[in-house]
Amino acid sequence: MILREVLWNPGHTFAGFWNHSDSQKLEACEHYFEMSKNPLDLRLHAVTDDYDEDLACASVPEIVEKCLGYEVEQRSEISMSNWSKERLSDDQVVYACVDAHCAFLIGRNIRAWEIF
Repeated sequence: MILREVLWNPGHTFAGFWNHSDSQKLEACEHYFEMSKNPLDLRLHAVTDDYDEDLACASVPEIVEKCLGYEVEQRSEISMSNWSKERLSDDQVVYACVDAHCAFLIGRNIRAWEIF
């Protein structure tokens, strides 16, 4: 399946953190990718053990620790680095993989596909 079909499939739910502009970025790229629906921002839906905590302004490491019990390091020099380069650094790839994996785990735990 090609990426365009994956993004456009209404049966797929994409979840992440601080991703309010992801669909616009995909549409603005040279390949013009469209998503069938906007990605779910887990900051607004993640559930902690006490169920009362608002995570809307929390950092990704804070959300991951409170929702999954994992400590992750996301250095600001990596998050603020140039992500528009054609070739990402190894640190950027690791950062993105950790972010995506944690988003997947939290999305699975909250059954994100049922939220839309």
